[in-house]
Order: sequence, then structure tokens, then C-alpha cells
Amino acid sequence: MTSATSQVPDELGRFGPFGRRFVPETLMRALEELTDEYLRAKADPVFAEEF
Repeated sequence: MTSATSQVPDELGRFGPFGRRFVPETLMRALEELTDEYLRAKADPVFAEEF
């Protein structure tokens, strides 16, 4: 039986023991920018209060 946590990506968005990301290479830069902005917004108390 597979545990539920094996289906969750790690902090870098990678799945499984081999660290794969299921994203086309052409989208990686956009995904990294989106991740950076998400983390910035998540840490911003003004943003959190507004949304």
C-alpha cells in the first residue's frame, strides 16, 4: 500500500525518490517565477489580511 504522503511534492515541487518534476522544461522559468511570487505573497501580512 502506498502512503498518501508519497503523492505530495517536496518543498521544491518534486515527486518521489528521484526528484522528478512533471513540468515541461519550457515552463520551468515561469513556474519558478510563480513560486517565488507565491512565497513572497504568502509571507506578506498585508496581502494575507486583504485576501
